[in-house]
Order: sequence, then C-alpha cells, then structure tokens
Amino acid sequence: MSSAEDGEGSGVDRRAVLAGLGTGLAGLVSACTVQPLHGSGAGGAAGGGPASAELARVELESPRNRLEQQFTNELSFRLTGGGDAPKSVYRLRYTLTTSEQAIAIERTVDTPAAYLLYLTVSFVLSDIDTGRMLMMGSTFATASYDFSDQRFANQRALIDAQNRAAKVTANDVATRLAAYFASR
Repeated sequence: MSSAEDGEGSGVDRRAVLAGLGTGLAGLVSACTVQPLHGSGAGGAAGGGPASAELARVELESPRNRLEQQFTNELSFRLTGGGDAPKSVYRLRYTLTTSEQAIAIERTVDTPAAYLLYLTVSFVLSDIDTGRMLMMGSTFATASYDFSDQRFANQRALIDAQNRAAKVTANDVATRLAAYFASR
C-alpha cells in the first residue's frame, strides 16, 4: 500500500490548502470598510464618527401633542446623545398616525380585553438652506396593551403602549438617518 492510498501524504497538502484559504480570507477581511455609525472611527470627530456629527445637526419640527413629544424626545436623544446640538443644517419633518385594533375579546361581556396599537411615522429630511429634500421614509411599530373596566388603568396602558411604540420608531428613524449620513 502506498503512502498516497493510506492518507499519510495528504496531510501536507491539506495544511497548505488551509493556510492558503486563511491568507485569502485575511486579505478579504482587511479590505473591509465597515465603520461604526455612532462610535469613534477613522477620521471621526471626537466622541463619534462623521455620521454622529451630522446627526446632531438635525432640527426636529415642534411636537403638536403628547405622542409627538414622546417621539421627538426619544429621537432627539438618539441624534444628540443628550448633549447640546450644534447649529442645525438639516430639518426633519414627520407625521405620526395611530390606529388600534382589538385583539382579544372577553366572551362573557363581549368587550375587548386587549388592544394592539399601530404607530406609523412618515418623515422627510431636507437641507435648511436650500429646502432640498435629501431623504424620505416611513417606519412603524406595534405595541399591545390590556384593557379592563378601570378607566385610569386603560388610559395609562394606552400611554405606555404609545411610549413603547414611539421609542421603537425613533430608534428606527435615527438608524436610517445615521445610515444616510454614513453613506454620503
């Protein structure tokens, strides 16, 4: 029986192939240009990358109700990190729409026992100086809440569901804006 038949000679060839594959993969990975959207990266400003610096320059339109206030609070924190915002260069206009659907019915009294809140946010980012639209998009979130025969508990449950949905949509809008600025 020869050494090629019993597999002894194939070990060197296998190692050479694996070494070649490892070198090739290392070359591919080193050419990767993935950079963090919010963290410090090459060429980024102190405290964040180029996308973070641009995000802080987004001015949000004034809220008109409690739900819009919650949305703008969440989004503002995502854009500025809670710090002072520099001079605005961009303006973000948004529209929030909500709807509710009963998802569980109490059989004995034929009334809803739980609701599903739908929150849809449509937004447009534009340049303040030129008014030119830079990007537009839409996102949505759902949040469920229980319904009972206690009026205050129902109101509080609805507000909590709205707050959860506002947080999810604000995170999504901030991520989309960061991706837009990072790709420019």
